[in-house]
Amino acid sequence: MTNSLNTNAQWEAAATRARNVAVPKKHSRRWWTRAWIVLAVVSAGVLGFSLTSWIVPTGENGRLEFVPSRLAMQSTLTAVVVLVVLYGVFWGSVTERLVERSSTIMSALSRTEKRSVRRQLAGREPVDETRLPIVLAIGRQSQRLTEGSLPLFLAYGLLYVTTEIGLVDSSAPYRPFFSIALALLFVACAAYMAVTYLKTARFIQAHSTHLSAANP
Repeated sequence: MTNSLNTNAQWEAAATRARNVAVPKKHSRRWWTRAWIVLAVVSAGVLGFSLTSWIVPTGENGRLEFVPSRLAMQSTLTAVVVLVVLYGVFWGSVTERLVERSSTIMSALSRTEKRSVRRQLAGREPVDETRLPIVLAIGRQSQRLTEGSLPLFLAYGLLYVTTEIGLVDSSAPYRPFFSIALALLFVACAAYMAVTYLKTARFIQAHSTHLSAANP
């Protein structure tokens, strides 16, 4: 009896959170235009500064030449990584695609209930019709969180490339295996995110229609 009451209380808390995040805050077109202009100016400044590492003096009458180098490439890629992270955090925060794990809808549920919700969204468990609206809200938020993580995921990939450029001449015997393992891990994570996102989208599309038909 106590477990049942606890479970119901958890789902009530999840329902309350679902109602609070049902309508994300929207900004005007003018606000977005100003924000992106500021970000564009910052980007131009950061990339412009990083590109100066490609221009070096030749020692002939103070002439400057554009000389590609590994260090210059790394500095530019590092600047791109920083910009991607800044863009990702800004966009994710403003559109509520980046939120603290403790404030998500599913955080109100127990570990067992969370596992059940994930299995329902993946189509590996029968749908709990009595709690379908909350499961749908969790699915939609899960998709938004995945979208918010994409810029940061891209930044990790660029950081990996930057690191590999710096280790081109490394003679460590384990380096090729370590690089391949990291690359495979990156691909596996990307594949998992894509499959989970598509399964959730399929679940939402199928059961949103069903829920609308059941509640005309």
